[in-house]
Amino acid sequence: MCIGLGLLWSGLAGCSTVSPAGYYWGKYSETLYPLVSDRSEENLKKHAAELQRIVEVSKEKNLKVPPGIYAELGYTFQRLGDQEETNRQYALEIQTYPESRVFLERLMAIRASPDKAANLSPEGNQ
Repeated sequence: MCIGLGLLWSGLAGCSTVSPAGYYWGKYSETLYPLVSDRSEENLKKHAAELQRIVEVSKEKNLKVPPGIYAELGYTFQRLGDQEETNRQYALEIQTYPESRVFLERLMAIRASPDKAANLSPEGNQ
């Protein structure tokens, strides 16, 4: 009986970073907190590495990448100065979660032209 419970517990513990909705979150919180506390480039790179790992493990486990991960990874690459990778990650977020299109298109507009983006209203482009 104890062995069976031990095996059950170890099996559950192995899935502890998969949410009830079926998303793999890895050590997201463990790398986000230090970044929020200290926005150093070192912490930014550690968080970016964890976001990339979340994407990789999600694909390996045939799970959908959690909402916002591609977008956050894109924003992280933007902060690191890699605009090509920023665009690629934003496109992946839109492809995976089409409902994010309006938000991400606004982010891209702000990045491309801060003056023009300030004139955007919630109802659409003017």
